[in-house]
Amino acid sequence: MPRVDVPDGPGGPPVQIWNLRPELLPTVQAMIDGRITAADYTDRERLAIEFAERFSVDHADSTS
Repeated sequence: MPRVDVPDGPGGPPVQIWNLRPELLPTVQAMIDGRITAADYTDRERLAIEFAERFSVDHADSTS
């Protein structure tokens, strides 16, 4: 299991984790709020999403 060393600070780990990668916060917040649609993804991101979906759903199907 991956481990991340979260620095101590105000708000505890849930707040401090965003200090490690603050540039991800707007994207994560948009996903939580449901503001990201397929049109907002790049071609490369859509391909990665398709791969992840196929891997998680059809990982045992070698005909796909």
